[in-house]
Amino acid sequence: MLAAAIGLGSAAPAWAGGGTTININPADTGTTAAAFGTHGCDPNLGGGPFQAEDVWIFVLPAAMQQGTFTSLTIEFATEGGPVTETITTTPAADRAIVGNRAWIRTPAGLSPSGALVNPFALTNATAVITGSDGTFDLAQTCPATGGTPSPGVSGQPSDPGSD
Repeated sequence: MLAAAIGLGSAAPAWAGGGTTININPADTGTTAAAFGTHGCDPNLGGGPFQAEDVWIFVLPAAMQQGTFTSLTIEFATEGGPVTETITTTPAADRAIVGNRAWIRTPAGLSPSGALVNPFALTNATAVITGSDGTFDLAQTCPATGGTPSPGVSGQPSDPGSD
């Protein structure tokens, strides 16, 4: 049945939701959330900052051509071995697709003192989109705050969504 579906060309079967598989921009791989150059925490895209959790936000840069995300498969390297995560159109507490953007929260690998001991590093990602091909980007990250949560921790932003 898969061979028949592939032979249909641009017509995708309804059960697959249609779409094109694309890759992440390779320039956006090989980084941790803390090391990525653009940081921002958005309450509509995973929120944050969180104690010991990073938020990764992906975007389709040409939304008019590329449409929206249907699913993403993201591969991370950790000291404990590779981790693969999937984001679908069914929202969950730690991940969701929001049109041409998608987000996921992952463990930051922080020790109780706030030191990075097992960070997730993005190694690869693919996405199924409703439009035509291209690549997608890691738009921004919201790195975890360090240390053990306690009232009045210094260094915590007073407005976490303002970045």
